[in-house]
Amino acid sequence: MSKCKLLSIIPLLALVGANALAADASPERAATDQARAACDALVGGDLERFVGWTHPKLVHAMGGRERLIETLKTGQRDMTRQGIQLLSASIRAGVELARGGDDWFAVLPYDLEMTVPEGRALVRTWLLGISADHGKTWTFVDGGSLTADSVKRLFPNFPAKLTLPAKQPPQLERKKP
Repeated sequence: MSKCKLLSIIPLLALVGANALAADASPERAATDQARAACDALVGGDLERFVGWTHPKLVHAMGGRERLIETLKTGQRDMTRQGIQLLSASIRAGVELARGGDDWFAVLPYDLEMTVPEGRALVRTWLLGISADHGKTWTFVDGGSLTADSVKRLFPNFPAKLTLPAKQPPQLERKKP
């Protein structure tokens, strides 16, 4: 086999290997990796990709995919006008998983960092992950505005043993004068 052909096969083998590893990943790892991808899409402004990670019940409740994308675009424009810019979102340690009925649920704590007119803000919040295929693929709902009652209404089989994190006020680091 020529060196050129061998070099063109290596990336393909790496891609196949990565997909095989992802398919065999633990539910916690899959939830974490996919939540990270959803957060990256949001921070990067890739709203179509972000909505692809959003749980279908929420997409439907927001009027469908196209309407949700438009609502998010409007929100981004409003934030920009107010001097707010998303900087990063990172999944923290402490992911909790449990089965409820046929679904898997995950509570994934994450930090959202942004610039605000006063300086920088850090919001410690969480995502609710839902998987219907034994933890292989996940969709998410932002937990910041959820209550135990709203989670039960949206997901009646949500396992009682999962604890929803308490809402925390944003931490503000003011600009230096």
